Amino acid sequence: MERRPAPSASSLLAAAALAGAIVYWRANDRQRSRKLAEDIDAGIAEGRQAAGELLHESADDSRTV
Repeated sequence: MERRPAPSASSLLAAAALAGAIVYWRANDRQRSRKLAEDIDAGIAEGRQAAGELLHESADDSRTV
């Protein structure tokens, strides 16, 4: 059985940098997903409010006619 040499310090440093980049990318991706979800929720709430105002106005208009 052949024995492998120990990894060099530079290869360990490269592996640690790559792992750090992956963690940073995943955290950033989650943050973007949360921001996108918040923007979508805000848009839905704004649309519901506008629809409610229109329904309220149309109900008022139908009462006066």
